[in-house]
Order: sequence, then structure tokens, then C-alpha cells
Amino acid sequence: MLSAVRPSYHALCSQTQLPCSLVSDPVTMLSAVRPSYHGLLFQDFPFKIKEKHGLEYIRQFPHLRCRTNAFSSLLRIRSEATTTIQEYFKEKGIIQIHTPVLTSNDCEGAGELFQVEPAGQEKNQDEEGHQHFFSVPVYLTVSGQLHLEVMAGAFPGVYTFGPTFRAENSQSRRHLAEFYMVEAEISFTQSLEDLMKVWDISPLI
Repeated sequence: MLSAVRPSYHALCSQTQLPCSLVSDPVTMLSAVRPSYHGLLFQDFPFKIKEKHGLEYIRQFPHLRCRTNAFSSLLRIRSEATTTIQEYFKEKGIIQIHTPVLTSNDCEGAGELFQVEPAGQEKNQDEEGHQHFFSVPVYLTVSGQLHLEVMAGAFPGVYTFGPTFRAENSQSRRHLAEFYMVEAEISFTQSLEDLMKVWDISPLI
């Protein structure tokens, strides 16, 4: 497709308010125009309308995968689930706590840890001679439970809903190195039945 066209523009004259036309003639073609999207020519676009693409193939294009039916549907479901969970706890009067993502505890050995170290910066040295940015080893959180237990002493109920990291040595589809997890703590309950009345979210599913 070429850009050589004869453009015309129909508008109202500013003085007479009567219809008028602006015509450009002649037109000089500077270059050929090839249809593209985000720098990709349409014939090179990775997703074809009438073709089915596997998830492994789609993941190769992180800047475009959200436009596919599979990923856009997952993102919508995740958004609705997040909103529903937060509204549920808010209706119960339970306070949301943002627990740290960087922490020095492994939360009772809940899983293998990702250790965090700065790149290209000076580190502090601990008692054993190891160098760490915070003077102690720091990890990506595997659980916010310990922080919630402290907060539960100040509020009737608390919960956290945030990113969690597990470094199990597995690359299978069933293993998630990063995911969002809901955790909650409540104080001064008398029975398991009372606890289940608060935490049972099955009607929302």
C-alpha cells in the first residue's frame, strides 16, 4: 500500500460558517507505507486470528500475550477474585495488613527460600564473617503468618493478601515460584465453629 493519495478536508469556514473544502495538490510520496502494529509488520505478527496458540508459545511475547483470549480471561478472573476477597474481609471488619516482602525469617520452615543480595553494592558483615546488606540474611517471604500473629494482638482480626515466593527445585506446571496467598489471624475465639463462620468463603465461590 502506498501513501500517494489526494487528501481533501471538509469543514466549516471560520468566517462564513459555510461548508468548504481544503484540497492538497499535488501530493509527493515520501515512502511506501506497510501496515504494522508496535513495530511488527502484520504478516509477521505472532498471533493469527484463525490459529490456536499454545501457552508456551504465547509466553514468548510478554508484551502481547495479554491481548490473547486465554491471558486476558485469566487477568479478568484474577481481578474479580481479588476484589471479592477484599470486599469479603472488609464486610467482616477484618483489617488488611501489608506484611513485608523482604524478611529475615523463614516462617517455621514453610518452604525453600529465595535469598536476596544487592548487586554491585557494599554489604555489611555479620558475626560469622558473612556479608549481607542488612547485616543478616534476607529472603523473599514464604508467608506473612508471623507478622499477622503480632498484629492480631491489636485488632480483632487481620489478614494479608500478597505475593509469596517458594524456591522448591521444580519446573513442573504444578509448581509456582511466585503466587498470591491469603492468610488470616483472629483473636479470642471460643470454638472451631466460630472460626469457620468467619473464614468460610465457600458461598463466594
